[in-house]
Amino acid sequence: MIYFLRGKVSAIENDSVVLDVRDVGYQILVSHIDEYKLGEEVLVYTYNVVREDENYLVGFKTQEEKDIVRKALFEGEEWIKSDAGEISDKDKFEKVKHKVPEKYHESLKQ
Repeated sequence: MIYFLRGKVSAIENDSVVLDVRDVGYQILVSHIDEYKLGEEVLVYTYNVVREDENYLVGFKTQEEKDIVRKALFEGEEWIKSDAGEISDKDKFEKVKHKVPEKYHESLKQ
């Protein structure tokens, strides 16, 4: 699994960026494409989706976004309980769930 990639944005497409990491281009599916600028050096936390007929990377701006989205997608509603007075993971997830394009949610569950 590729945990994260650091490199320069060499291309921007509709739903992905291409990150140049030591002369290797990685295409990473991201939401909020407007947060990326050509030539900018960025760190992208990744989740590698591997299935029989496809293989792609989904990217996140922060480790927290990656963890919350993955946890929500894998564990469903069970983990959303929190102690009184503390911010719940559900609240955090609501703030970051838009970071993963909805059409990829089902793939992340597998």
